[in-house]
Amino acid sequence: RKTDQYDTDGIVFKVNDLSCAKPNEGKLPNWACAFKLDPESETTQVVDIVVQIGRTGAITPVAILTPVLVSGSIVSRATLNNASFIKQLDVRIGDFVQVRKAAEIIPEIIAVDLDKRDPDSKPFIFPNKCPCCHSQLVTEETITRCLNKECEEQLIQNILHFASRDGMDIKGVDEFIIRALFKAKTIYYPIHLYHLSLEDLEKVLGKGLTAKNAFEAIETSRNTTPEKFLYSLGIRFVGERMSKLLLKEYKDVTYEELVNLEGVGPIKAKAIYEYLSNPKNRDMVLNYLVEFKFKKEEKLSNKLDQKTFLITGTLTRPRKEIEKLITDNGGTMLSSVSSKLNYLIVGENAGSKLEKAKKLGIEIIEEKDLNDFLK
Repeated sequence: RKTDQYDTDGIVFKVNDLSCAKPNEGKLPNWACAFKLDPESETTQVVDIVVQIGRTGAITPVAILTPVLVSGSIVSRATLNNASFIKQLDVRIGDFVQVRKAAEIIPEIIAVDLDKRDPDSKPFIFPNKCPCCHSQLVTEETITRCLNKECEEQLIQNILHFASRDGMDIKGVDEFIIRALFKAKTIYYPIHLYHLSLEDLEKVLGKGLTAKNAFEAIETSRNTTPEKFLYSLGIRFVGERMSKLLLKEYKDVTYEELVNLEGVGPIKAKAIYEYLSNPKNRDMVLNYLVEFKFKKEEKLSNKLDQKTFLITGTLTRPRKEIEKLITDNGGTMLSSVSSKLNYLIVGENAGSKLEKAKKLGIEIIEEKDLNDFLK
């Protein structure tokens, strides 16, 4: 055998003698195999450990590192996940650590060099109070949270999520602008962005292109879908799929209805219900769903009406593209295998969903079968 192809991810070995390559019975060749190389790692020092507050109140510790080149880019920060992770790895300020990129993207610490540790170093003590609002923190399973919904950093992070590319995609309204507007008490909740006049923005950002561009970007972002708007509000556990379900089937949703939705369960249902049962939140959502001139998502056809789908494995096109094709033609995407599922679309390297679907007698199809449905 010889090395036929290689890159930073791995090496593919192929049989030299094609007469030894038996005919394939499946999609994958039986005359080649791939080996993943260990990710590149480098040693650097932990300068500090800080905690960040997310939009849902989750407290995430982050290691501040002496900048080091890893897999082609400079790394100066690495997430430490949670308190349990820090305790297990025993990472301390001043430690020398090995850093790599998980999936070649996310910097992570994988080991501590105890031989280089300062004998006077002390274990990191995870805070028991929120560093922003000083509320008592609560640990749920492995995640530590600040439960104060009026915590300023949570409110800022929620506005940042709302304006982000995955949210309302308000181009040019970045973290600097949002923090400046919040500090000036011009905005408090995400929806306040749509209350701003050009004069309001100029008072904080000064007269010029920055304020003008921000105002135009905010107005342009109104041209979106109601599902995108609901997702952008940052309700815990509400992604785009859940947004579509809530808007499609429920107006005054009850906890019992939520808990019976596919893939929800009691924990998610409780969080969603608490948000939507708050009169202030509910009125805001309903008012803006009426006020906004939302784009109407036109269906391409009704060929997949009343049909439910789930994807497992790798297909020839991105998964989001396939999911959009299904919903544009009236179909519904589910998040897990259950008796409510009509079709499981299987690609290469299908996972445990395939076995579960077989046991339940779910119809297994391939990508080409989906294309046949739409002819």
